[in-house]
Amino acid sequence: MNPLDALQLVTVAIVAIWGIYQTRVTKRLEQQIHRLNTGLDQTIQLLHRAREAVIKIHSAHVFMLEYVDHQEKPNELYMTTFAERSAYEAELRGLAFAIGDEELLALVNKGYEFDKRPIEARTFWMDEAEIRGRSQFLHTRISQLLEAATK
Repeated sequence: MNPLDALQLVTVAIVAIWGIYQTRVTKRLEQQIHRLNTGLDQTIQLLHRAREAVIKIHSAHVFMLEYVDHQEKPNELYMTTFAERSAYEAELRGLAFAIGDEELLALVNKGYEFDKRPIEARTFWMDEAEIRGRSQFLHTRISQLLEAATK
């Protein structure tokens, strides 16, 4: 074997080894990108679920306020709505923990000021405005997180 043939053989071996190395690196990078995309998709899904929970909590809470404002006794419809609101609040709290945003969790855990006032000192419109304000803060924070996740 002459030196030129040996040099060609060494060159082919180096190119083959380099090709195998590049294939492995590319595969590993593709797997990392897939994991990141999957995590991002899950975060976005959690945020959309949180937004839906806020809407359902708001709707149920306003229904219950209107119901009580008309001074009707709680019946099955009222109790079902109360149970749904409770379930949505639990879902939202769990989603806030899963999302891992402290500001969102603080908003979820924040109570209503009207709960501290006697029923005689409350009005439907003041209570509804407070519920709406809390919902707006929650929607704003969720929108901020969605924007950050989709940049």
